[in-house]
Amino acid sequence: MDWKAKSNDVSTDTQENIEENLHSCDVCGKLFTKKYIHQHKLTHSPPISYQCDVCNEKFTSDILLTEHKETHAGKKFFQCYICDDTFSTIDDLSSHTCMKTGARPYDCDICGKTFSRSGHLQAHKRIHIHGRPYKCDVCGAKFSRGGNLTAHKNRHRGSITYDCEECGRQFNQICHLSRHKRVHSGERPFQCDICKERFSRSDGLAQHKRTHRKKEKITM
Repeated sequence: MDWKAKSNDVSTDTQENIEENLHSCDVCGKLFTKKYIHQHKLTHSPPISYQCDVCNEKFTSDILLTEHKETHAGKKFFQCYICDDTFSTIDDLSSHTCMKTGARPYDCDICGKTFSRSGHLQAHKRIHIHGRPYKCDVCGAKFSRGGNLTAHKNRHRGSITYDCEECGRQFNQICHLSRHKRVHSGERPFQCDICKERFSRSDGLAQHKRTHRKKEKITM
């Protein structure tokens, strides 16, 4: 056997050994050694983030998230620094705090109008983008979404409704609509005569004043 034949045998053996140690990607079919195949597969499926809707902590799998959420069951540990009320989710606490302080952290990048809740901002921005193309043929009220118009017209059949032009929410009494609109305007007409804190609703003020009475009992 000449040296060329021996060389070919060695090359064939080496090639076979390499192929035996290669792993095929089940997505694209490319071959990689065991050391690199896992790293390559990650390029096909970037890590998915599973976020807890209670505390916003993130996890790499839904199993880990499920196990984590069991630790929250029945607990309310997000506490308001103003009135000590507790909430089961951080989003509920955020909405409550905005109501207490009058904060409006969500601002429209088109007109600058501010809102206390992200959902109200999104409803408002739909008006900028699409206008209010859906018009009620009964009363002339206009809506940014067809679903809001449908719900509105259904209520015409039963009783008169009053609709919020900002978010489309409907009320059967105008006083309820007026109270609701303070959420959008930030108006807080009810003032505590003890600490001067203001509220958008009378029941919010009543709840607040109960905290003063509790403190008085503790100090007595």
